[in-house]
Amino acid sequence: MADIIESKNLDDQRLLKEFLGIVKSLIVYRSSPAQKAKIVQCMRKIVPDAYTLSIGDGANDVNMIRSAHVGIGIYGKEGEQAASFSDYAVPEFKHLRRLLFVHGRSVGVKTTNFLAWYTYKSLLYSIISMFMNIHNGFSGVSYFVDYYLALYDVNLSTFAMLGYVLFDQDIKFSDPVLPNTTLPKYYAYCRDEILNKAV
Repeated sequence: MADIIESKNLDDQRLLKEFLGIVKSLIVYRSSPAQKAKIVQCMRKIVPDAYTLSIGDGANDVNMIRSAHVGIGIYGKEGEQAASFSDYAVPEFKHLRRLLFVHGRSVGVKTTNFLAWYTYKSLLYSIISMFMNIHNGFSGVSYFVDYYLALYDVNLSTFAMLGYVLFDQDIKFSDPVLPNTTLPKYYAYCRDEILNKAV
């Protein structure tokens, strides 16, 4: 594949674009560091809507990790260079499953819920202020005392969301080894349902 990227043949380039447009994932191995990075850059260029994730465990994977949207480094026998230049670092390859499907899903769900919470909190204050101004003929009189507004934001933005983020867990992920049949379902929920609500 790296040879096709570097070739000047337009037919090869066209086939590669068609191929990269339909694949769900791409695994690259036994390539030089420059070729790995070039493949990620090519994927980002050909399919601009796709998000790239690179996983590596050595110094030869640093360029690839830095070229991707999200880079994950694994502390390996080859050293800590990949982990140093990555967005996320895990001690072993087996921890990728928990990072992607447990923590990744949880952050997606909590972020979208936070955005909805923040929007509704702001709308509540804005609607009350709007009706108050209409009632007073837009005279500029404030319905709320200043310290009440400050406490309103602190209580509903900071303390409420801090409690939600720390203590809420929509799925019990305490089991270190989750069944293979449940994880894709949870990931699909986060990918399809939550993102559609956010858009």
